[in-house]
Amino acid sequence: MSEEDRLLQAEDVPEQKHYRTRLALLSSLLEGIIGIVGIVILLLYDDDCERPIRLWLYVLSSVFLFHVIFLILVEAVAKTIQKRSGAGSFYIALNSMLHSFIFLWILVGIVWIYDDYDECQDDFPEGHAFTLFVVFLYLGILAGIVLAFLLLTCVVCFGSWQISRFTKEIKD
Repeated sequence: MSEEDRLLQAEDVPEQKHYRTRLALLSSLLEGIIGIVGIVILLLYDDDCERPIRLWLYVLSSVFLFHVIFLILVEAVAKTIQKRSGAGSFYIALNSMLHSFIFLWILVGIVWIYDDYDECQDDFPEGHAFTLFVVFLYLGILAGIVLAFLLLTCVVCFGSWQISRFTKEIKD
């Protein structure tokens, strides 16, 4: 195969699809803001409460900031990695693992915040309020996803019922 044939063949390859969406970029912006606010709260109010909620905030803020940096790096080198096979699946795998960890860490935070609810509420009110905000924000997002899934299921079932009723009327 000549060099010219390889160039022509390379031009015929369709452009690979992007694995990032606007929703992913918006959620990474939200995660970046939450991560920065969490780190600022932890640095300003350093010795107020030694409960596990501080560890929870440190880890959550660090994971959020890592995720944002990861998405920025992916955007920066998007054209280069699109040409490599397996780059998209690596992005999807790492992003899925990060989101799974964040989901499980939110559950751990819910358990820790309600374990000794009053202890850190008085000693660390800023961190306590911020933790409640983050937990309820993600519970709201999860509720929206579940509601959308249930709505989609109802639409599919209702549409299936209408189609079967319509076909029965045609046969009669």
